[in-house]
Amino acid sequence: MSRTLHDELGQIVTAIKLDLKSASRDELTNRTEKLIQNALAGSDELLKSIHQIASTVRSSVLDDLGLPDAVESYVDEFRQRTGIAVEAKLQFVRKSVPPLIGDNVYRILQESLTNIAKHAAAHRVEIVLQAEADALELTVADDGCGFETSTLDDTNRLGMLGMRERTELLGGSFQVHSAPSEGTRIHLRIALPSQQIDD
Repeated sequence: MSRTLHDELGQIVTAIKLDLKSASRDELTNRTEKLIQNALAGSDELLKSIHQIASTVRSSVLDDLGLPDAVESYVDEFRQRTGIAVEAKLQFVRKSVPPLIGDNVYRILQESLTNIAKHAAAHRVEIVLQAEADALELTVADDGCGFETSTLDDTNRLGMLGMRERTELLGGSFQVHSAPSEGTRIHLRIALPSQQIDD
């Protein structure tokens, strides 16, 4: 279902958008031009919604296959969609992760990669996801443009603040390291309850 939303419906909307752009280059009346521009804007919003819904549906693989496979699937899709080189190192000493923690870490990874695609102008990303007996840790580092961390309270950094809030609500720690022209690195650590340790 996720792939159908992303690939088939996304391709249809993209084709409509390209046709509208082509039509907008012809000689038009002011009214027709306005209608086409409105339709283009609507197509953009629809594409965003399709991507968001596809990402939400895709997270169901957490239930079916577990966090490692969900991450590998999403990272592979991200590579294909953006052309950014991603190296993912997944180390799961502990195979089962509590669903609430797994879902939030997955969504933090999604948000982090979305930020990189939108803002970082990065060529390479390195992901390290480790599930030890007592804690889960995630590191996402890119070689992009970076930013002043003092701007994290600005509204254009709400995504980063959301990742921090998700982590801290689970009792974890969240750190951001970045500087202009030096890329960005996020790191989080969340303790895992001892009763969930695999036999």
